[in-house]
Amino acid sequence: MSETGFEAATAPYLFHVLGQGGVGFSIFGMDGNPDSEANRAATAAHAANFKLLAPLQRVLAQAAFEGRLQGVAEQPGMPQRTLRFGDWQAKVSFGAPMWGDAPAILPGNDDHDGRLLVAQLGPEEFLVTGMAARIEFFREAADTRHGQLLRVEQGRYVDGRWQVEKQLNGDQTDYGLNVGRGGPASPDPVVLRVRVGTY
Repeated sequence: MSETGFEAATAPYLFHVLGQGGVGFSIFGMDGNPDSEANRAATAAHAANFKLLAPLQRVLAQAAFEGRLQGVAEQPGMPQRTLRFGDWQAKVSFGAPMWGDAPAILPGNDDHDGRLLVAQLGPEEFLVTGMAARIEFFREAADTRHGQLLRVEQGRYVDGRWQVEKQLNGDQTDYGLNVGRGGPASPDPVVLRVRVGTY
């Protein structure tokens, strides 16, 4: 994607572009700008994307090449999206609380800043990252089996190898997997490795 806008509101589009098979995202008009609150916010928004995704470059590139990467950027009036991965579907919600049931009609985020990437690592394993979003995995296969989360790890890639920082417990996964946006009112964005299973 060449010459996308520099405004902070365009930062989530990187996730959409990568999810559509894009191989690059060039931010237009970022140099030579006067110091202003809007320009500082734009720089911070785009920098947060690259900080989050830089350690995942190789994993995401391989998944994209093999057609196993999907991404979404929140759009006004579309607070939910569904991604499909074979027998599994992933419901992505924007504007849900970080813990607890989501309202029947989701409001979306006030600034429409939500974004999420999902890479399928195996038939029942996924890598999830993003900001200001919730994701829930469900079985889509037309059989009598039910799906469930088996293990959710929070971690990071170091030199191409996954390092677990902590395993999420049931209280942290009961209402879906939430990724924050950082700042004083929200947890920092994280990278999650998710294993699902059937019974």
